[in-house]
Amino acid sequence: MRRTPLLATTLLVLLPLTGCSGGDSTAGQPGDEASTSAPSHGDGNGEEPAEEPAVTVGEHPYVWPCRLLTPDDATELLPLTDEADFAERGRALSVGEDEMAQMKGTVSGQRISSSCTYAFGDQAGTQATLSVDQYRTERQAATEWRTVKMFGDGKLPPGVDAGSPFSEFVQAMRDIIEQGQESVGGVRLPGIDDRVLWRVGTNSFIATTGSVVLTFSRKRDSGITDDLTQRDAELAERVLTEALDRVGDPDLGTPTDPWFVQDDDWPTFLAPCSLLDAEAVELLFPGVPLEEVSLRSVDAVPDVNLTSDSQAGRSHDSSCERSDVDGDHTASLRLQYVAPQDEPEEVLDSYLSNLVFGDPDPGLGRVRAIRAGLQAGGLYDVDASYVLVTQQGDAHYYALLDRYVIELEAGQVVERRGRDRLPESESLDSYTLKTAMEAVVAKARSRLGTEE
Repeated sequence: MRRTPLLATTLLVLLPLTGCSGGDSTAGQPGDEASTSAPSHGDGNGEEPAEEPAVTVGEHPYVWPCRLLTPDDATELLPLTDEADFAERGRALSVGEDEMAQMKGTVSGQRISSSCTYAFGDQAGTQATLSVDQYRTERQAATEWRTVKMFGDGKLPPGVDAGSPFSEFVQAMRDIIEQGQESVGGVRLPGIDDRVLWRVGTNSFIATTGSVVLTFSRKRDSGITDDLTQRDAELAERVLTEALDRVGDPDLGTPTDPWFVQDDDWPTFLAPCSLLDAEAVELLFPGVPLEEVSLRSVDAVPDVNLTSDSQAGRSHDSSCERSDVDGDHTASLRLQYVAPQDEPEEVLDSYLSNLVFGDPDPGLGRVRAIRAGLQAGGLYDVDASYVLVTQQGDAHYYALLDRYVIELEAGQVVERRGRDRLPESESLDSYTLKTAMEAVVAKARSRLGTEE
């Protein structure tokens, strides 16, 4: 089963669990519906989320990577299975001049990077990624592409007499270019669109248009890639040329629906990033906007996991994480969709048991241990809510709403220590998490059309 828990490794050292038993809450006070400023990936049955403000990089509209390689594109171009899913890392807010000025490490200037990755769902763990480097100006993007080509072509400065004052400089440049030809160089391939360069010795291909540089790569077996094949080049050409044609589309907009086959037996698949929106972030971190966003989708076909022997294995999940550029403030929301034959509390027990005990099918004793480690969350208008606090002090807030298990966690860096300025982080308190979860639940009810 696919498990990408937002709890990370902190729960693995949870034992012994401490706390008091949780219970259900009754009576509801749904919050006011607010417009979202997050990318929408859902198609709930309620009102559509309000259109978000446009995100920009310099004077150019920000380009969402999964709009350049859509789920429909991936289905047509890539050998995907029913267990395939995608992840997108992108930009939630416009890039400020101060932030752009601080960015270093590129040949031509500052850039904003994002990516869209499709996991094929095969035994080899194959993934295909379209990365987008978006620059402040078109000139910077063109310079980056030309620099890669120059290294790939091995173009050297013209010869200079040994007695010339520039001879040592020219030789140094020759050495740099010869080394760069193997590390960063890109070359054109016969029969492939001239806008596409192959990065020598890799399965990566790049192209550019406007203010963006696109990179398409395919990997398997945890990144151990094959040598270049004709099929790789042709696939990269199709992906990149279609993406190039879309970059300037004024209707490109923000990400659209998630990628799934919605079945009547399953709860409606929601958009986690539209629930963890600007309002929820403000409740977690007042006055601290979170610029970056990461989405993980459900599997392509929900019934693919119904043969699993555990409740958590049969459920599906999607997630959204938001953070500032430095990662000093982070918020994560995870939605689990309960399979037709299961109950939300059983899914939560199975999920926590798998993380704590490595066993997603817990016996009665382990269920009691898990329950003893949960505190009552006290959230109104849900079937039940719980707080789990680990031995490290990390707080995780759960709400059981209809056939959903909703998990919220948030943390911030409180101090940086040592010569390397390593961060020391702490989780937000349960009351703050509860306040934000109330807004999340209210939005979920709005999407589902179940406001009271």
